[in-house]
This record gives sequence, structure tokens and C-alpha cells, in this order.
Amino acid sequence: MGLAASQCRLLLLTARLSDTEYRAQMICQRRMALAMLTEQIATDYTRKLNNRTLRHVYALDANQNNTTIKEPMTYYTLTANNSAMGGGQFRVVLADGRIAVPSVKDIPGMISVLQNQQGGTSYVTKAHINQYLHNYTGNNEALTSLVIDELTDDDYATVYNLIKDDPDFQKMMGTVSGSSSVIVPGDGNEYVVIPALANTEYFQNAIRTGGIYVEQYQRNYAENEGWAPYDIIDSPYISDDLYTEDDGAAQAEYTAKTAVIQAQDKQLEMELKQVETQHQAAQTEYDSVKKVIEKNIERSFKTFG
Repeated sequence: MGLAASQCRLLLLTARLSDTEYRAQMICQRRMALAMLTEQIATDYTRKLNNRTLRHVYALDANQNNTTIKEPMTYYTLTANNSAMGGGQFRVVLADGRIAVPSVKDIPGMISVLQNQQGGTSYVTKAHINQYLHNYTGNNEALTSLVIDELTDDDYATVYNLIKDDPDFQKMMGTVSGSSSVIVPGDGNEYVVIPALANTEYFQNAIRTGGIYVEQYQRNYAENEGWAPYDIIDSPYISDDLYTEDDGAAQAEYTAKTAVIQAQDKQLEMELKQVETQHQAAQTEYDSVKKVIEKNIERSFKTFG
């Protein structure tokens, strides 16, 4: 083999060695990504096995063998007046004292939400309808015959449908507005709409982490009547148990995902071995060609020695 041909072959082998080394590095990076994914899957699996849930504890009577029933605690089961919570009344608040609700319709006394042409929002409550009826001077018998203190929810709905298009009512509502996040309906409280509260997992996690708090209305003593903080985690009416109902699904999901990852890793391992074999063959040939070039150079320079 001539010196020029040997040098050309050496350059080709150098390029091949660089290519196989690059391919090996890419395969190693892909295997590292699979290892990180495996770690994430294992973490999720462990979290699902160790997740806990807050449940209402319902005690049954002696005729039913003194057994109990546990029901997952949601925003709506907690805030409903429920004998399972000792007949208490509860609400959810933020750290600054504002009341948190999942939607506008969950604000006490809320009747409707009005949008005006300028994009503003007005919130119609029972208090607003009472104000309108108190100042009403018209001759509509359906309105003049109503007694404000005796109105039912159905009465409020009926009145609202009668007066919602009245210019006087719309003018009055124009002075009672709120933003999309904080609502002041007229009962002296500020409400914040957090739609995620309707999600049981988010609701319970927010209570555990202190994102939201629970208050109970105390009626034990008239002089101390009012809302007070309530420790829902240590409540005798709430159990804090491991949630095992999703363990089977978590196990199946973990097994399926790890099987896929193991198959992909095995394939990458085989590819890496092939690349390593190609690299070794190229390295052997590279060393051989290099020795040929060195001998050719040595013989050529001896001629002039």
C-alpha cells in the first residue's frame, strides 16, 4: 500500500472511530434518560401506594352491629350542614380571611351573575333583591304582595325573573360590582372563587399543606357566637387513612411502564454492543494502517540516510 493511499485510509478510519464514539455517547444518553424515567415512575408508584385521604366517619346504630361508614371528604360534604360532623357548620377560608368557594353559585345568597356591555360583572344576591323590593313603588301585585322576611329560594328566583330587565334594578346593580377573583356580595364578607376546590384531591392537599383553612360556626355561648378556626385533620369526625382503592391500578401501571422501559433499555444495550464491536474493529485496522505508514516513512528516510 502506498504512502498516500495509507494516509487516505487512516483518515477514513479516524472518521469512522469518531462516528462510532458519537453513536455510543448518544446511546448512553438515551439509556440515562430511561433510568431517570424509571426513577420518576417508581416515585409516582410509591406516592400512589402511600397517598392518604380524609374521610367523614359515619357511626351506625347498634341494630347495624355498631359499624361505621367512611366517605371521602369533599368541599361540598364538609360545608353541608351534616350531623356526621356534630351538626356543625363549616366554611373554607384563605390565610387572609377571605372565604374560598369553588364557583359563584356557592356564595350564600347568590342569585345570578350579570355581564354588562363594558365587560364588567355584577353579582345579584338575595340582599340586592330585598333592597329592590324595599324601595319598590310600582303596582305589580306579584311584587307588592311579597313579605321580604318570608321569601323562599323559589320566591327569590321568581322575583329575579320579574325584575331582571327593569331599568331601575339594572341601575341599582350597576353600583354593585366585583372583579373576576374577589366578590363582595353584600353580606360583609369577601369571597374568592377557586374552581379547583371542587376537585377532591386538590381540596384535601390544600388543607394538608395550609393553602386553605377550615372554620366552624360556634354556637355554644351567645357572647362567643361566630366563626372560629377548626382543626379538620385532628377532628373526631374525620379519619386520615391510607387510600388503598387505587393500589391495584397503580401496581398494574407500574408493571406495564417498567416492562416497556426494560425492553427499550435491552434494545439500546444490544445497539451499544454492536457499536462497540464496530469501534474495536476500526481501532484495530487503524493501528495496523498506522504501523504501515510508519514503516513506509522509515524506509523512505533511510534512503537519504
